Amino acid sequence: MSEIFCQICDLPAHGNHFGAITCRACSAFFRRSLIDRSGENFKCLRGNDSCQLKYSGKFYCKKCRLKKCCEVGMNPKYIQHNRDKIKSSPSPPQSISTLVGRPSYIIHCSPVANASKITIVDVTYLIDKANDCLDYGPALLNKKLKILDKMNIASEFLDSFEASEYSKMDQMTQISVLDKNFFMHFWEVDFLKTAKWLSFLDGFEKIPRAIQIQIIMATWHLRARIDRLSKTAKLRKQMKIGETDFMMSTNACLDLKTCKLDISWCSDYPNEQIQFFLEGSDDWVHNKVVDQMEELKNGIKNYLGRITKMMKINNWIQKVIWEKRWKTELAEKFNIFYFKFSHPEMFYDCC
Repeated sequence: MSEIFCQICDLPAHGNHFGAITCRACSAFFRRSLIDRSGENFKCLRGNDSCQLKYSGKFYCKKCRLKKCCEVGMNPKYIQHNRDKIKSSPSPPQSISTLVGRPSYIIHCSPVANASKITIVDVTYLIDKANDCLDYGPALLNKKLKILDKMNIASEFLDSFEASEYSKMDQMTQISVLDKNFFMHFWEVDFLKTAKWLSFLDGFEKIPRAIQIQIIMATWHLRARIDRLSKTAKLRKQMKIGETDFMMSTNACLDLKTCKLDISWCSDYPNEQIQFFLEGSDDWVHNKVVDQMEELKNGIKNYLGRITKMMKINNWIQKVIWEKRWKTELAEKFNIFYFKFSHPEMFYDCC
């Protein structure tokens, strides 16, 4: 029995489709072109509606291929609809979370919309104080000192520079509640300490003042975090604080497991409902970084090992920053917090 060929493309045929002997490919093309009405938009590649079949049964012009389908007798009335053996299930009803545009884990206790409750936290005064710090400049240092020696002197100077009610106390103070006053106080201390610390860098005073302020705003939170991790590692090594204690200043610390976070001043949601966005999710990295810092020792022995540990510390801190970046974007998207800063770039990537 001789082989039967498709009347459209001259390839081996599969059977009678829509009134003509065709292959599966041509029958599917004809059906698809009419079902989704895409054939109405086909245009001839040459513009004369007379393109010919190419080698290997390929039609490069869809309009001429559809035209030939009709010429050999393929009829749209033979196309059957709704004959799928597996019925398409109806789409599920729209959920409340997608309807109102809020995540499911807070929707059941979602407070009243707080769009009109936005509070602006003005931090302009911090920039003014930072300018004052830069105007006075650093203490006079021996020009022969190396940069690391100058930075060490700067760190020792900053310990005495910190005018905190906690540092005035002889005994270690345990901070039990992290509220608005806590954050405002340490934002100011950290920002000004960074401004003073950077003023010790060689050549920093030669940079334009606007660039100096931008550098301070981009680095103050990171310098403060590393400084606290270093203090925590030092005191844990001396066994003066517990394994879950985290140093905030010279004489003030908090317990990562027991301290309370008061966010009533910036959000209507209780802590347990937005724990995902809060600082507590990064407790694990505190201990990992502190453990590495405890093992660091001064000296030139095992220099490669020290560099490796320092790179691990850097990578863990970078991980915290990256995680917080998308969490912050989610919080802004769903209006979790109802406050904004006068200078948001100062708190971008704040870790």
